[in-house]
Amino acid sequence: MKSTTSSIFGKKLSLIVLTGALISTTGFLSQSAYAGSTTSTPMPAGMVMPSPTPKVTPKATPKATHKPATSTTVTSVSKKSPVKATPTKVAYTLKLGTPYSKAKATVYFTVKSGKKTVKTTIGSFTASTSGVLNFTYKATIAKTAIVSIVVKGKVVRTLTGAALHLLTVPTQALPFVEPTPTPTLIPDPVPTDTPTPTPTPTTPAAPSVAPTPTFATFYPTHDGYVVQIANFDSKYIWTAIDNQKGIVSVSPVGQVTVTKLAAGTVSTLTVVASKSGYTQATATSASVTVLAADVAVVTPPSVPSTPTPPPSNGGGGGVVYVYAPNIALSISNVVLNQLDTFPAYVVNNTGGLATSFAISPSAPAGTTFDTTTGVLSGTLTAGQSLTTYTITATNTSGHSTAQFALTVNSGALQTISFLTPYDMRFGDTDQILNGASDSGLAVTYTVLPSSRAVCSIVPVLTDFDVHALGAGTCIIEASQAGNGTYLPALKVQKSFIILASASSSFLVQIQPNGGSFSNGSFAPISEVVAAGTVLTLPSVTNTLFTSYTWTLGDVSGTAVSGSTITVTSDLVLVAKWA
Repeated sequence: MKSTTSSIFGKKLSLIVLTGALISTTGFLSQSAYAGSTTSTPMPAGMVMPSPTPKVTPKATPKATHKPATSTTVTSVSKKSPVKATPTKVAYTLKLGTPYSKAKATVYFTVKSGKKTVKTTIGSFTASTSGVLNFTYKATIAKTAIVSIVVKGKVVRTLTGAALHLLTVPTQALPFVEPTPTPTLIPDPVPTDTPTPTPTPTTPAAPSVAPTPTFATFYPTHDGYVVQIANFDSKYIWTAIDNQKGIVSVSPVGQVTVTKLAAGTVSTLTVVASKSGYTQATATSASVTVLAADVAVVTPPSVPSTPTPPPSNGGGGGVVYVYAPNIALSISNVVLNQLDTFPAYVVNNTGGLATSFAISPSAPAGTTFDTTTGVLSGTLTAGQSLTTYTITATNTSGHSTAQFALTVNSGALQTISFLTPYDMRFGDTDQILNGASDSGLAVTYTVLPSSRAVCSIVPVLTDFDVHALGAGTCIIEASQAGNGTYLPALKVQKSFIILASASSSFLVQIQPNGGSFSNGSFAPISEVVAAGTVLTLPSVTNTLFTSYTWTLGDVSGTAVSGSTITVTSDLVLVAKWA
């Protein structure tokens, strides 16, 4: 190190020139571009800059033998990029109301980007039992976005992102920033102030918000309209205003009734939900048009309890309320056989008068469903397994359903033919009963209770005869119960007259006389006529027909097809064939 003195403007200046490496500069540059080494030699403690001294020849300093009195370790500080915040998913809560309890909803939002509208689906979620919908999204939804909630394909709620922010405040993790150490430029111990930690900002709690009102169907009346608040909750205060200054009332169950509007008025309804400590929510309906003056029947919405009908306006007559039907059936589970007649049943309706009925699935084969009465009737012509039928009663206020189950046992069909007996006179010989089934199974005969004083059935060998007990009408029913192969046959009744023995009327029988030649001619005829009746005999087109013949005592007669005959006694005519 050399020292020299010079004068500038009359002032003496001392200049010190360092010529050796006695002092390492790294101790002063611990934060410079050379601070990458882990250790450096600082300036000894208490050292000051030297004063000018006489010229001294420096001695050589041995290498690597000089050690400073002390050494300080300095840790290098790397330059790191700022740590970016990693937001968690943002949680949102929407109160849809109890009508949407456990409803599955799809949530999406749309944002306009230039002339395009971008739709983003957030996901599908299930509301709680109280109709609260909780969902999350990977980021905060923009305040300009339009959020839509869809239930069963229908948008039940829309709101802006700005309104959504009022419902919930997203929680976002703050970024972690590594503290930057303050380097010591002078290695001497220097008192250092302890840094005061920066307080972490806290997110204020989101204010509670009342549910945004939603509307059920509007029902216009002759002087206003009626609507149910769909998400009504008695824990909140609900107020409503009609923009045409109609008289508005809100019932304890959330039914809004508006009156004192002129016929045909176009109006809107604004409903506000509020509660102490809550931010109020407001919704305005679409336009609703008051009915014309000549409309007298309106349909109020269904509500949990019977609403108080709105007052009449005094000019167009009172409002007639039509409530939805409420039906029940007198049958529930019916088991029948093919060819059975469907039993009569009663449709009990404790609600409003139904204007139409429907059945689903379609009525069973052979039956007819009455859409006016809701009654099914007819003969079942086909078998079917257990089937549940739903009957729906409908009017302008709604509908009601009731069900019954039907099983029809199937099998081969059989038919009974039953031509005799003919009309007869009391005291005449018994007549054979000729009922038969095309299944070949034996037919059973029964005298109906109303005829038991007039006739009876008498077994004769393998047949059955009818025996007259007195004058009157005898009705006999033929039936066949079926078996494992055949279904029961439809019952057939035969009605005939038994004349008193002294009656002045006469019996006329015209018999086709059987045989292959008589096919397609006519059925047996039996009737009671007064004396002197002119009777026209049936015309027969079969060319093999010859004549009608009869015998009265010892007298026989004949007549051709289509001729007339005067009845003067009991008469039996038999058709003859070639």
